[in-house]
Amino acid sequence: MHHLIIMSAGKNSRFNSEEKILASINGLSNIQNTYDKAKSHFSSIWLAIDPRWFKRYSGIPDGVEIIETVGGKGDIHSIYHAMKKLPGMKSDDLAGICWGDAVFLSDAPFLEFKRLCNSSPECNAFVAVSKDRYPYAWFDVDNDVVKKAYFRKDYGDIPAGIHDQSLFAFRMKAMDSIEEYLSVPSTGEWKTLNYLEWLYSSRWNSARCRFISRGNVKSFNTKDELKRIRECLG
Repeated sequence: MHHLIIMSAGKNSRFNSEEKILASINGLSNIQNTYDKAKSHFSSIWLAIDPRWFKRYSGIPDGVEIIETVGGKGDIHSIYHAMKKLPGMKSDDLAGICWGDAVFLSDAPFLEFKRLCNSSPECNAFVAVSKDRYPYAWFDVDNDVVKKAYFRKDYGDIPAGIHDQSLFAFRMKAMDSIEEYLSVPSTGEWKTLNYLEWLYSSRWNSARCRFISRGNVKSFNTKDELKRIRECLG
């Protein structure tokens, strides 16, 4: 896995339409924090944006390259269009994906996840997970295979669950299965977690969980959630 794409293709409507990647975390922009934690583990780091909404390019680290994608139709839809533009990618090559509103507290998620994915050449789709308390979303798994995704807004709170850590990986050959998933009629957005669930009953290889150390990733969608992260970090 040589490439990492930081996804920032949405409208950030719950964040006053401001770029969450530029939010300050301990004196650094969040994208600078992500870049600093990830740069030793990837040969290239990309920021995927929808230019219709992304306006503030100042503050993006020099080592991060811009790639344009299409936002507004769901995160897996944006991932698909971003990965199709990655230069020089071969069918078996893996690209790491992380969310722009993920706050990485160390480089451990990248180090551990990359090692675990590289050791499974037969798999095409991966998600980093940990067992967390009161997750916003969680998976039902069969050993390490993703069977079903649940969301708090639909099922309420649970005390603990297998929770994604805002970090994924896809081989280029997975683009065919994502394209098929995007052809399924949807009344909402095409979500990555729903795609991972869909793979289980499809003709494609199922997505695999890769357990990493817990407590190294936080995420935010709103100003209040960001405030709580800042307070937690001191």
